[in-house]
Amino acid sequence: MARVHRRRPAPEAPTAAIPPDRAALSCDAMSAVHREAAADTVADWVALVDACYPERDAADWDATGLQVGDPSDPVRTVLVCLDVTAETLAEAAARGADLLLAHHPLLFRPLGRLTPDSAAGRLALAAARQRTAVLAAH
Repeated sequence: MARVHRRRPAPEAPTAAIPPDRAALSCDAMSAVHREAAADTVADWVALVDACYPERDAADWDATGLQVGDPSDPVRTVLVCLDVTAETLAEAAARGADLLLAHHPLLFRPLGRLTPDSAAGRLALAAARQRTAVLAAH
């Protein structure tokens, strides 16, 4: 089972940006940073994950960051998983997750087309149809 994070109400006044010394955080510590950062949108979560695990530290061949979704969409519930699969997408839908935070990227190589003819295409289309953003933090 994947880990679920539900959004808590934002504080009255948002706190400052995440300091650079928070680069190596556990999942629990990242959750605490999330509460401080008031991550309300997909874009906020992208920034939060990048602050904790900078994309610049990824290998050149790696595919990290937002892979499916609209950065301006609101996020109330996050499901954390290792891989994006049909099962994790179904669980995200069942739990009402707006964001699927995956360790391994769904889209690893550039797609020539986005159709259900490939496994990655089927999953990306399913995520988009159910309005579940996919963020890879590999």
